Amino acid sequence: YGTLDAKGAEKNFSSLGIELGDEITVEGPRSTYNGTVELVNVTVLKITKSLIKVVTENPTIGKDGGEFVVKAAYKGNGAMVSIPEEYDWINMVKMEYKAGVPTKIETNPCDTAVITFKADANTAGARTGMVTISSASGKNNSAVNVTVNQAGSIQEISCADFNAQADGDALYKVTGIVTELYTSDKQGKSFYIRDYTGKMLVYRAEGFLDVAKVGDVVTITGKHGSYKGNPQMTSGTCEVEKSITAVSLQEFMEKPDDTKTFFLISGKICQPTEEEAANNMKWDLTTYGNFVLEDAEGTRLYIYGVYIGWGTTDKKQFGKIGEVHYGDETKNVKEGDNITMIAYKTSYKGLIEGVGYYMSHRSPEE
Repeated sequence: YGTLDAKGAEKNFSSLGIELGDEITVEGPRSTYNGTVELVNVTVLKITKSLIKVVTENPTIGKDGGEFVVKAAYKGNGAMVSIPEEYDWINMVKMEYKAGVPTKIETNPCDTAVITFKADANTAGARTGMVTISSASGKNNSAVNVTVNQAGSIQEISCADFNAQADGDALYKVTGIVTELYTSDKQGKSFYIRDYTGKMLVYRAEGFLDVAKVGDVVTITGKHGSYKGNPQMTSGTCEVEKSITAVSLQEFMEKPDDTKTFFLISGKICQPTEEEAANNMKWDLTTYGNFVLEDAEGTRLYIYGVYIGWGTTDKKQFGKIGEVHYGDETKNVKEGDNITMIAYKTSYKGLIEGVGYYMSHRSPEE
């Protein structure tokens, strides 16, 4: 952290002529900053110039792949290329050599290796690879790494799969229900979405304030980032798939049957009375999620199934809400809990029903 020049002065690093790939020996006082061990304002004792230097910028390749060229100047006995196995989508095609031309100023000029590589087409997200180019002369061996960036397609994945990705420039598309705002963001652009696998944080997605709100089904496209080890989507854009209106249970029951129109509803989970049970209202919190939903006004609506989250077609997962969304089976939905969902209205033999997608729930004590 800081390098002194030949006269012991600070902020004159360029005067030392140190380049990428050079081998140097330094000495200086040891310090620690935020857990990182540092040498501060070091003195350079020795510089061994690298035998090789890349003279082209790190290449960026389109998702369709193709050939690209890297030029490396070297003073050793030729240039050698190695590609780690994990980057097997990069292959060397050929290497050509161009001899340096001596001048009065530079009597021993570098030769140049012109190396042609080929990148395979990329059907997944953006990726980064690396190739190593080295040169040797006697006991001296120098190597430089060249970073290869390749564009990719936008990957459509679930919330849980997104959370498991690494930070980077790959683009992801995730669809879910906006469950709550992220209150730490005073701009109001950050929020959580939930699907059938869990929830994720979207940090400052453009367009959210203009078009979306809690309860809406949205598709977010952006990159994977993290803050203090917690995953979040960054550089995102927001598109509303379904705009949801919050209604009371009475208002919901007055709506026409329509399996494509959803409303935001909430209430307490209750068992059907004997009379309600005789009217085909079932009680099941372990498989389908069948129960009576009651609001503060005493209106009771029969819920004929709740999907564990947006994006699934499996109707039999209601009893796994605690495990999937909270990592704790004891947090499964139970009688007396207050539940929030988006639901569409239907009816069967005169019985009004709601079919929902889970958003959240809380116990009466919370």
